[in-house]
Amino acid sequence: MKFIKNISIIVSTLLATASFANKTTATVQKDLNRLGYNAGLVDGSYGKKTRIALEQFYKDNGGVFDGKLDGNEIKDLKLKTKQSSKNKRPEFVIKLATNDLDQTIAPQKWPFVKISNFLSKHQKQNVGDRGVNINDVENCVSLLTNWKSNNSQHQMERDRDNCIQVLGWNYYDREDIKPFETILLKWANTDNLKYKLILTDVTHDRYDVKAFLSTFGSFYAVKYDEFSYTNAQRSKVDEYLQSKLLNINEDEIGEPKRRVHCDPKKHSSIGNANLNKQVDIDICGSSRWKITIAQLLLASRFSNNDLWERGVYNTKFQLEQFDKDGIYVTWATRGALSWDYSHDVTTMLSLITEIFDAAGYDFLNHELSNKLKVYELFDKQFQIVDDVSILEKYAKRNYGNKGTNYSKWRKLSNKERIGDWNKATMAYSSLSYIKAHNPKLSSLIECSYNPVFSPNSQAITNFNIVDIWDLYYGSGKSKVCN
Repeated sequence: MKFIKNISIIVSTLLATASFANKTTATVQKDLNRLGYNAGLVDGSYGKKTRIALEQFYKDNGGVFDGKLDGNEIKDLKLKTKQSSKNKRPEFVIKLATNDLDQTIAPQKWPFVKISNFLSKHQKQNVGDRGVNINDVENCVSLLTNWKSNNSQHQMERDRDNCIQVLGWNYYDREDIKPFETILLKWANTDNLKYKLILTDVTHDRYDVKAFLSTFGSFYAVKYDEFSYTNAQRSKVDEYLQSKLLNINEDEIGEPKRRVHCDPKKHSSIGNANLNKQVDIDICGSSRWKITIAQLLLASRFSNNDLWERGVYNTKFQLEQFDKDGIYVTWATRGALSWDYSHDVTTMLSLITEIFDAAGYDFLNHELSNKLKVYELFDKQFQIVDDVSILEKYAKRNYGNKGTNYSKWRKLSNKERIGDWNKATMAYSSLSYIKAHNPKLSSLIECSYNPVFSPNSQAITNFNIVDIWDLYYGSGKSKVCN
């Protein structure tokens, strides 16, 4: 018995030591990756990649790795991480459990093609005038380069964030990237794209500034090699966008004297107008989707693990808002606009799918905290488009309805409810899901038109100006259309 007891003590000690070693290694791997040294996956397993990364870290900082991984390495890395952070990052309000996404790291090089041939594939399938007036383009450039914060006249002239779609359509129609070059360089040189938070009223520019930064940031990451900047100009814009998306405060409360933070796990409070202090739905909704995609794409472009880490957190934050049935609660609460918002779930999830796929992670099979897989969220979206009444358990909250009539909307046919956002538009933005999990939907993907502008795709909107096909084709996946 004494012998068995001693063996038990030895085994327990070894297991405790191994556990400590794993945690130490994982901490070191995470810090090495954040500093730009490729230690591989954060899995707590000490291997060749971690050793080489440590050797390079000490070499770059005037030291030599002694071959022993312990608290000293953690201390040295933490000190360097602290020194390398020029600005204090906004702390996230909601703590989320770690999962497999936290083990991923930013790609060491851009994982998509440098310059996509997507445009040339579809220019020949021109569908005529898309209403992209050159005067509108020039007006947008003028307004965005001469930004006026919290100015109602300026907001009206640019139609809030409508210039996102105007400039996006102009690019896909005319292959004209110059407006983006001009605007981004002006913002980088002057840092004039700002807003002032109003404590007791809606700050429209709070939403608009984040929308422009994130959508333009995503576009810049994907179209990077098409921008004809000088080295100095490119460096300026690179630094500006990374800094802005790294330090953006996603948890900032609009109307802080009247609203509270949005907890993605508390579905009953989202869009609930009966609360004494309603939650700020923008913290959970559209802004964070756009920011998430921009952070992940810019992190992929620049191998920026700090930015990647924030994009991963925000991905997890957004996934918490899906209920046990796979409904994205935040957009479903918008009354008669519930489908107008919810149809974009497939676009947002598909963009994130392509980014993580390119980084070596199968996002479609990622498991949410409610045990659903991401591909099952797509399943649900294709159920909803056939029966939008599925959303009514949340749509009846009728939150942020922008003057629409929920009662009248409920009496409409399903075809009338879905409007332009039909099943074909969803299929267009769900390529990887369809190929891997629902090939029967392939017939919905029409190839005889220019998909960017066709009413059967609605690919470029104020929500997104990176076409999903660019990323799908750009990662070398099998063709959908010849």
